[in-house]
Amino acid sequence: MTDLGFISRLPIAHRGLHNAEKSVVENSRGSIKAAIAQNYAIEIDVQLTKDNQAIVFHDETLDRLINKTGKVVDFTLSELRNMIYKMGGESIISFAQLLEIVDGQVPLIVEVKSLANNIGPLEAYIANLMQDYKGDICIMSFNPFTVKEFKRIAPHIIRGIVAEHNMQPHEWPGTNGLTRFLFKNLLHWPLTRPHFISYHVHDLPRLSVRIAKLCSTPVITWTVRSAKDAAYSDRYADQITFEGYRP
Repeated sequence: MTDLGFISRLPIAHRGLHNAEKSVVENSRGSIKAAIAQNYAIEIDVQLTKDNQAIVFHDETLDRLINKTGKVVDFTLSELRNMIYKMGGESIISFAQLLEIVDGQVPLIVEVKSLANNIGPLEAYIANLMQDYKGDICIMSFNPFTVKEFKRIAPHIIRGIVAEHNMQPHEWPGTNGLTRFLFKNLLHWPLTRPHFISYHVHDLPRLSVRIAKLCSTPVITWTVRSAKDAAYSDRYADQITFEGYRP
């Protein structure tokens, strides 16, 4: 039986324990080390590079955090690793570097930022690097097709689905009303079989999430930014993914 206890054991630092006031950038080496030092689990974002490898970065484009323009996927891993954040002076890290830094010290939740029209390369690359990792680790994604792909190629890797109910069409390009209905109500479940759910804290309660929880599926929430949010999350979920305050 798969041990899922680590998913809800510790509060989860969203994109690491970043802090703009201290020039610690989200998803950076500094944010990861800060979370480890405080004994928080870590949620981190990983996406595909031009040469079919994996980089730790949230946005589809570079300009918010880097003094460059363009899409992340249009650059190679080597090019991206040489880019410096606007704040703090650190460079972007690769997925392989992420695993080396964490090294099993705290649970690691990897959000896979996949491309809807290119399922396969990123998932395969991540799964290959994860196979020898010694520590608590799992993947999750907003994209059910990514979760389904992990179920196919690496069923031993713990996988989760990220979801929200208030899905705005402009934030979900390429989807229609039916697709969004299926996604937010987790109706892809027979195909994806996620081991856990990460749901928007302000979109709870939801019947689909309650049913999953009754079936012993761990539920975590995002993104909790206050003690009030955390108290609300506790009514419906097992753990929080937090940012901007310390639980």
